Amino acid sequence: MQQKHMEDNECKRDKESGGHGNEVCREKTAREVKKEMGGADNRKCSKKSLQNINDRGDSIASLILGLSVNIFPDTLMSGIPCAQAINENICAYHKRGYILRTPNIRRLAIRNLFVEGKNLYFPVLVRPLHKLTHLDLSGCFNLGDLSYLCELPNLTSLVLHNVVGLQNALASLCNQKNLRHLDISQVVDKQGVYRCENHTLAMLVENLPNLVSLDISGTNLAGTALSCELSLSTKEAMRLL
Repeated sequence: MQQKHMEDNECKRDKESGGHGNEVCREKTAREVKKEMGGADNRKCSKKSLQNINDRGDSIASLILGLSVNIFPDTLMSGIPCAQAINENICAYHKRGYILRTPNIRRLAIRNLFVEGKNLYFPVLVRPLHKLTHLDLSGCFNLGDLSYLCELPNLTSLVLHNVVGLQNALASLCNQKNLRHLDISQVVDKQGVYRCENHTLAMLVENLPNLVSLDISGTNLAGTALSCELSLSTKEAMRLL
């Protein structure tokens, strides 16, 4: 009804002005209004979906979100300018200690999530989920150094496909001693370029004793002369990174 009312008003203005070149303009306005209304509805649905999940969080064991689905807030800040919120340590989600209230969840997959808050967001999202065994953050941005993964002692499968900046997270990855599956593959080759690639791979293999599956496709970690590098001690490999 709202869209029809707008079109009627535009028709009236069109007639009054002679109708020259107004048809395209009228159609564009209707499309823009529909898009704005849809965007508002999507934000409401996302907020409501997250609330519904948290209300029933105790019974949820697995949550898989598709590429086009985002139920999470765009930012951790609640109506407060980012700089002020960070400086004063004021953050609604930090205060309550979680974004997802799913204490018994075992499997979580979130893909291509881009949010404001730099490296603050994912620690708040992931850290409280202590029972996670499988985590997929493919294509997500601003994951930070992944040090918060130390809060997940049961984690056995970690998928970081197409995640940028993992060079700075290698130490944290090496601390995940229970990992059996690790995916750090890349779609864009230049995003998968690591310094000292042979030493990096050696460090991962030596520090993850339970690893049975490692996906490094799209990266330079295959390297050369690997047999020589695998004999390096962990400390030597770390110094070379």
